[in-house]
Amino acid sequence: MEARVAVLEEIAKSTKEALVGIRSDLAGLREGMGRLEGGMMDLQGSLEGRMGDLQGSIGELQGKVSQLPTTWVMITGMIGGQLALAGLFLAALRLSGKN
Repeated sequence: MEARVAVLEEIAKSTKEALVGIRSDLAGLREGMGRLEGGMMDLQGSLEGRMGDLQGSIGELQGKVSQLPTTWVMITGMIGGQLALAGLFLAALRLSGKN
């Protein structure tokens, strides 16, 4: 009977040592998770700041693009300029008397 009690005491002692090790490991994991959470919060703040800057830049670009002339405005301007230049040449020919 004493041999069985001695074996049980040895098992209880090793179990207690294992539990102490597990507790210290859990404490280390809690500390690591706290640091990871803090890092994630910093990253989230940084990303939110960058997203705000990006939204501002996109809004600025949309404003600039909306001010660009359309294709039809550019074509009309080119045709009008060519007609005006042709009119100037015709006027110059008439004034020179060669017509």
